[in-house]
Amino acid sequence: MDNGKSFAKPIIDEAPLKSFQAKQQWYQQRQAQIGFAHLIGKPDRLTSVVIPCGLAAVGAAFLGRAFYSLYTGANKGDQ
Repeated sequence: MDNGKSFAKPIIDEAPLKSFQAKQQWYQQRQAQIGFAHLIGKPDRLTSVVIPCGLAAVGAAFLGRAFYSLYTGANKGDQ
C-alpha cells in the first residue's frame, strides 16, 4: 500500500539525465566559444529580417494606395 511519501516525486533514470546534462554542457561551451551568435544562418535572416520588412512594405503600399484613392476619388461609385 502507498504511504503517500512518493507522491509527486518524479522517477528519473540517471542515464537520460546525465545525457541531457552533457548535451547542455556542450552547448554552453560551444556558445562561449562563438560568443554572441544572432542571425548567423540564412534561415535566421529570412525569418527575422526579410519577412517582417516585406510585410511592412506591403502594408505601406496598401496604405499609400488607399490614401491616393481617397484623395482622387477613384473607386467611388456613381451616386
